[in-house]
Amino acid sequence: MTSSPGLRILTANLRHRFADAAAFGEMLDRVDPDVVAVQELALPAAREIESRFEHHRLTCSPDRNGIGLAARRPAELRDVDLGGSAAVAAELAPSSWPAPASPLLVVTLHLANPVAWPPWRMVAARRRQVEALRAEVEHRDRVAVVGDFNATPRWPAYRQIAGFLDDGVLGWARRSGSVPPRTWGPLRAGPKLLRIDHILVRGVRVVDCRRVLLPGSDHAGLLADLTL
Repeated sequence: MTSSPGLRILTANLRHRFADAAAFGEMLDRVDPDVVAVQELALPAAREIESRFEHHRLTCSPDRNGIGLAARRPAELRDVDLGGSAAVAAELAPSSWPAPASPLLVVTLHLANPVAWPPWRMVAARRRQVEALRAEVEHRDRVAVVGDFNATPRWPAYRQIAGFLDDGVLGWARRSGSVPPRTWGPLRAGPKLLRIDHILVRGVRVVDCRRVLLPGSDHAGLLADLTL
């Protein structure tokens, strides 16, 4: 990937305390994203982000609830309540970012695990998250929602969100003759079997995308260049 004239964004589920924080920091230096979205964030990885990004909103947790966003340039960062689940949003204003007149809203989320017990509560939680996300972005012209959806394109939660946003990675793959990267596998060091990490957009386009390794995590990250 070459340097993006628009926005380079990385989304990464770090598997909380299992992530290799130093390796993650080194990867940030190599790929040089403008915006970093993280899920399952623990303190060591948060320190790596803080040392590289002046603008950030990071909530650490020893379990799966850590989440955050960081940006190279000034951004209005805030917490978002998605039906009782934490998310983070960043408003990228044209005054600080190479963008048209309307701001770009970036939201990172981590949808509830549909196979956690009891499953009926997880289904209800995911439904609340999707509806809250819809309300958050419905009046916005330019949006990028990124993170761990815990859903392949066959799952209802993905299809519901794809009903009001476009799958930016799938669109890029179709235009370029590529295959959308798979991002999750049951073994940290094993192959990635499912595509459950996503970048869904409105008013922007993914023009390049690749998978990046996250040592210690059962996920791979998605690194994408977006036109603004």
